[in-house]
Amino acid sequence: RNYDGLIQLLENNGLIRDQDFYVWNYDWRKSVGDIENDFNSFVGSKSLGGDDEIYLVGHSLGGVVARLWAQDNKNDDRIRQIINLGSPNLGSLDSYSVWNGGEVLEYDGVSSVAFQILLGLQNKSFLVKNIDNIRGYAPIAKDLLPMFDYTIRNNKSVSWNKLSFVNNYLSTKNNNISDVSDRLVSFIGTGNQTPKTIKLGARSIYDKVMNLWPDGEILSLVKSDGDG
Repeated sequence: RNYDGLIQLLENNGLIRDQDFYVWNYDWRKSVGDIENDFNSFVGSKSLGGDDEIYLVGHSLGGVVARLWAQDNKNDDRIRQIINLGSPNLGSLDSYSVWNGGEVLEYDGVSSVAFQILLGLQNKSFLVKNIDNIRGYAPIAKDLLPMFDYTIRNNKSVSWNKLSFVNNYLSTKNNNISDVSDRLVSFIGTGNQTPKTIKLGARSIYDKVMNLWPDGEILSLVKSDGDG
């Protein structure tokens, strides 16, 4: 019930649910493309007229999906504003550890909690990590890989697009963000130490056998000010 406060705020301002505003929930394990398709079906199921105005409000991944949908419908004049609340438009470091090692980074961000739940559902025994199963279970992890230089190996920064797995989907979409930049509003928090860079080291024999950490195992995190 994380969004009850936001729903109550809209209602306190005289808006009626399922008439003036709609709440959409989705399966966040899916690929971003599949989630966007689901959202498109949701919008299509509503009786929206040509004179209606559309405002999209999305938190975290929801904001990314809203922005991508608006881009793919850029000529729809009803779309007035896309409001992102802490949305990882350049990816999330959490995704790197989940996709490459089946682990969650050691901090308490919203996405890390979500990924912990996901891995708990998929790896019930925690005795043997099947990275292929994890990737098949949650393709979203690849679609949220960071698109900035976020790894250090042998004391040198590694370009994000030179790693074993690259977020080509979101990177390509971001090339066209200017299609909606005049309607996009992003709220970004500060004041919390947030992982910014991952230091990588050599893989263990276990890592190689289990196909984990293809670019090197995580040694430590370098943090800086951010939204936590």
